[in-house]
Amino acid sequence: MKFNVLTYNNGVGIVTDALLLSDLIYDNISEQVEVKFVGEHILENADVGIWIQNYDVNLLNNFKKNIFFINEEWAGINELSNLRLFDYVICKSKYSKQLLSPYCDVIHLPFISKDYYNPSIPKNHSFLHFVGRSIQKNTELVLSTTNNLTLIDPYNRYKVNENVNHIKTYQSTEQLMQLLNSHTTHICCSLYESWGHYLFEGLSTGAEIICSDIPVFREQLDPDLVHFICTSENTNNSYVYCNDNKDNLYPVRKSFFINDVLLKDKINNFKPIGKNVDRINLFNKIIQNNKKKLINFFLNF
Repeated sequence: MKFNVLTYNNGVGIVTDALLLSDLIYDNISEQVEVKFVGEHILENADVGIWIQNYDVNLLNNFKKNIFFINEEWAGINELSNLRLFDYVICKSKYSKQLLSPYCDVIHLPFISKDYYNPSIPKNHSFLHFVGRSIQKNTELVLSTTNNLTLIDPYNRYKVNENVNHIKTYQSTEQLMQLLNSHTTHICCSLYESWGHYLFEGLSTGAEIICSDIPVFREQLDPDLVHFICTSENTNNSYVYCNDNKDNLYPVRKSFFINDVLLKDKINNFKPIGKNVDRINLFNKIIQNNKKKLINFFLNF
């Protein structure tokens, strides 16, 4: 059986999704699998088209079966109206399944992330926060809470003070491994995530995780091993993520704001919880369980 994993090349999260799925299928299902970037590669006919986050409705006929991995916060009105054209729509949290149930039958399959653990890299007691290309990482608030911070901002979107280690260049795999392992605490207070690779990649190194109490994190993580900051569902148009949706262009987009006082207190009076090895074991358990579920789906669909 021939598989095409299809997405648009944004250089970040959804490309990671595509590569992870391609590797999983190659190792466990079929060696006939290719990642194709829509608009960059010619899309030949295949048995299965696996679409990630976006799709081209005019190309669905290229495939006998079409599977859509949806990131619900980026699902526009048109994407939602066409969901029933797919043989399977897959979401990554139980919460998103509830959001999407009015639009189609949807399957909940939690996802997987890369393991970046390298025990040979020495630790330094500082905070790490990834901006990436996302507009939902709540970086605006993170920058107001601490100076002892490394900010990964390859698109140079934020102005920071001189006390912040502002990394404004694309990071190679080796550089990412160094950053993820060397920083003892990662701040992952997203307004929303359908999955959130940056948190799980940090967890793989055993780092302390300060994160927003949003549905997908709560469903996967052990509250005794990570620092959850309580949230409330709200909107704030000073945030691009919210302002981008002021006309309800993304009908199921949600935003959960953390309590900024609690975040500042957590950072300024930081106290470790749990053990590094337990977080590493938690990551391995999550990924192995989720990998089995994905493999079983592809073997049986």
